[in-house]
Order: sequence, then structure tokens, then C-alpha cells
Amino acid sequence: MEKHFWLKQVLLNIVKKMSLQNYFLNKYLYIFKKLYRFVKNAKSLIVAWWYFFKGGKTGDVCPICCGKGARIIGQPKTIFTNKGSLKLLKCLFCRHAWIMPSPPQLTLNSMYANSDPDVFPPDCDIEKVLQSKLTIPEEIVFKSLKKYEPCSLIELGSGCSRLLRVLKDIGWDVAGIEPNEWGKQPDLEIYRNIKDAIAKKKIYDIAVANDVLEHVSSPIETLKEFSKLLKKGGYFYCAFPRSTSFRAFIWKQAWRMVRPLGHLHFFSLASAKMLMGSCNLLCKQIIASDLIRSNNYLTFMNPMFWFQKFGLGDQWLIIAVKK
Repeated sequence: MEKHFWLKQVLLNIVKKMSLQNYFLNKYLYIFKKLYRFVKNAKSLIVAWWYFFKGGKTGDVCPICCGKGARIIGQPKTIFTNKGSLKLLKCLFCRHAWIMPSPPQLTLNSMYANSDPDVFPPDCDIEKVLQSKLTIPEEIVFKSLKKYEPCSLIELGSGCSRLLRVLKDIGWDVAGIEPNEWGKQPDLEIYRNIKDAIAKKKIYDIAVANDVLEHVSSPIETLKEFSKLLKKGGYFYCAFPRSTSFRAFIWKQAWRMVRPLGHLHFFSLASAKMLMGSCNLLCKQIIASDLIRSNNYLTFMNPMFWFQKFGLGDQWLIIAVKK
């Protein structure tokens, strides 16, 4: 025993040193986290004060974080005509961008139902839309779901029901919500609005709202109502424009996604998470995408591929779970 006493002492000293190192390491990590949070919060305040003194600040309340303070990015035109002065604003706190003034939701519903030119581009060919393939967000949803056992799904803004049809073909129980007349499908269950769907008192396993929440006057109210149709633990898929993308930073009000009165809201990472959280949804995956198909060896020559590769794309793709 005495022979190995020195070895025992050496090992004990090593253990003590390691425990002390771990203690200091944990302490430094704790301090670093606190400092990082402080700097992050201070940055938001500094940016807010900078724009306050610089000018261009308005007293408008953010529709997502309710922060009172926004800067004017510019004055965009509508898709078809220029009806009055619209402003593109960005929240100083959560960086959510939105169009002001925007019509009330009932007016927007009527405009979409009647294919009003201020929400549908003049070059939009309805016949081509009806015959088109799945969009990239729809493809992502389909590829994600087809490997599971068929269950129930409802889609907000189902359009011409492309996603609903391909899922129905593999045995899914599907339904859609679409205010437009050409969205009616005789062989599918399509509701004109969310209230009609809620009245049926049916709860679904999956809910989808691709390229929808940017079109409504109040994303939080719309998603709260729509999430009533989703069961607890059910998955929610959505896609909408990203206010902090590379193109949004460069082009500002001339950015390709700024298409009022078709697009009214543009989300930052913070505002997207706040939107989900306010509707009792927990984000599982958030991807910044530029919505391109990488199906050939020349894809790397497309600048949009690199935008997507480095997370600079124009769209958020989100998968969330209802708490």
C-alpha cells in the first residue's frame, strides 16, 4: 500500500485541480452568457435610440411585439395601382416589417374572394396556377409527411389544393380553407374561412399555412384562430417572407417581396418566434431559404444557391409543435 501512496496522492491532486478548473470554467461560462445577453439587449436599445435621434421614427405599434417605435424604410407601390401613400415600416425592437396603412381583414377577404387586382398581380394567370406543380414549401411538407402513416391535415390558404390532392392520393384525410371562388373543389372539403372550419368541431393532426400569414392584417389573430383546429402535440408547417434577408437589406422598399396589398408582413427571426409563442406553438425547426430546387450539377452557379447556403434567403420555413 505504501508503495502506491505517492501515486494515490498524485491522482488526488489531479482530481482537485480538474474540479477547480471545472468550477472556474463554469463560472466564466456563466459570466460570458450574462455578458452576451446584456450586450444583445443593449444593442437593441442602442439601435432604437440611434433611429430616435437620427429621425425617421414613427409612433406606430408593432403588430407582433407591440413595441412602440418603428422606422420608415420607404414608400412602396401596390401591385397594380398606387392608391394613396403606403409606408413600409420596421420595428426598432423585433425588426418585424409591415405595410401601413393596411385594410381590415374583412376587406382583404373580399378582395381575395373577388380576385382584386391589388392583391393579385396583373400578370397572374389563374389557369396556369391551377395546372402548376407543388411549390417548394409544399414539396417540403409533402416529403416530410409521406413517410408517416396517413392522418388528418388542414391547410390555410389551400389555393388550388395541390398539396391536398397529393396527400389525399396516399390516403390522408385532408381539408382546406380558401376564400377564393376558384379554390372550390367538388371532391375536397374546402371551407371559405376559419370560422366555418371551427364550426365543424373537428381537430386535425397537422396544420399548414404556407405563404399565408404575410397576406393577413393581423398574423397573430389569424394564427390563434387557425391553431384551434390543431390538436395538442400536432405539427404546424408554415412559410413567409424574411425581413432580415440579404435582398431586403439591399433593396429596402424595392425588395421583390414587398408587394402590397398582396404582402403586408415580413418577419424577422425574433418576430417569427414571438408569433409562434403567442399562439402556443413551439418552434422545432427554422430555416432561412431562397426557395430554389437543387436538382442538377449547375445549381452552384446560381447566386440564389449561395444565398440559401449561407442563410441569406428571402423566406422562413418553420416547423412548430402545439404545446
